[in-house]
Amino acid sequence: MRILAGTCIIVISTIMIVFLSWLNHTVDYSFEFSYYVSPSQKIIASVLTSIPFLAFIYVAVRYLFFESNSEKQTRFKKKWPLSQIVIAFICLCIAWPFFSTSIVSVYFSGTRSESHRNSGRACLRMKVDAQNTAAAISSYYAVPDHTTIPTVEQLIEEEGLSTNYPVKIEEDANGDPVITVFDENAECLQGQRLVKYYHGVEFEWQN
Repeated sequence: MRILAGTCIIVISTIMIVFLSWLNHTVDYSFEFSYYVSPSQKIIASVLTSIPFLAFIYVAVRYLFFESNSEKQTRFKKKWPLSQIVIAFICLCIAWPFFSTSIVSVYFSGTRSESHRNSGRACLRMKVDAQNTAAAISSYYAVPDHTTIPTVEQLIEEEGLSTNYPVKIEEDANGDPVITVFDENAECLQGQRLVKYYHGVEFEWQN
């Protein structure tokens, strides 16, 4: 039982560390919290959110590989019974992904500089422009006679489109609209161009 519980804790902790690291590197914080997050900040966030699971890996290793008949190990096991450790670990796996998001957001907001705040606002405005343009295209296509890809000028005139940055609409290989928002003043640190495919939900940053 001790070997099974310890092995499960190590394996699951490793999976959670990898998952949280992936989450910290893929979540678009500029859109969620309106500021730019640098790669080094994401690495630190991954370390912070991994600490509880690293602690459980240490505990599990002590149970599995440390000498069980030593006085120090005996005191350790009396202080931290295996059943309590397993219960605490299960609670951590359930609750930590939710708490870690708040911890990471507080860390990012506390370490961001004024340039990062300005960049985040610019990136957010570019995404809003792309989304508003996509919505205007959908409204334009609602008219049966509108079967061709509209220009930005048509959307401004017919759909009341308003943008913060220059927008260009092109046609992809499938004949669908591709929206590109241009950051001519390089305000957004994520990229000077934001590409959004009309039928897609993802954004693509380009320099």
